[in-house]
Amino acid sequence: MPANANNPPAMLPKLLVFDASVVFNFGHHGQLEELLAQFKTAHDLYVTPTVKEEVSKEASFDYETFCAQHFTVQPTTVPEALAEALPALSQRLDAGEIEVLLLAGELGAAAMGVIDERAARQVARVLGIAVTGTLGLLHHAVQREWLTDEAALQVVARLRARRFRCPPVGGVGTLTAYLARLDGA
Repeated sequence: MPANANNPPAMLPKLLVFDASVVFNFGHHGQLEELLAQFKTAHDLYVTPTVKEEVSKEASFDYETFCAQHFTVQPTTVPEALAEALPALSQRLDAGEIEVLLLAGELGAAAMGVIDERAARQVARVLGIAVTGTLGLLHHAVQREWLTDEAALQVVARLRARRFRCPPVGGVGTLTAYLARLDGA
């Protein structure tokens, strides 16, 4: 089964480039600051300037401080090979998603984009950029025993209550079973 937002590779690459939706999910929405600190011990966590600006506009939580504590802000450049494709990409993706994909692509095989939006993940696959999302990171955390299955399913239910687009958790006992159900849908 290929790695995707629900099924991360056995080992995540060293460099993780977060999109705004995932920063929100690990911040106030998911209350996962301790888990993010755990990821930071094993990975370099990045956001782009546009993502930092986007999350800093959220008034319900101090994302400015949250980003400063957990992420390195890393600017990116548009490679010449993608310059022509940028207008078409901007019709499908927002500026933060584009920057995340550009930075992850620029950093190469040692990096992975962390994006929840389906359209951005599809573009990443076309560009050969590895991606995962909130659920993939939760799955990785369970595999590393940083989080229990029960706690991970509670996080999914809490995120879903905050309008994270995913099916209800009911009827499964483990995050792995939940993800398998998503892949089977």
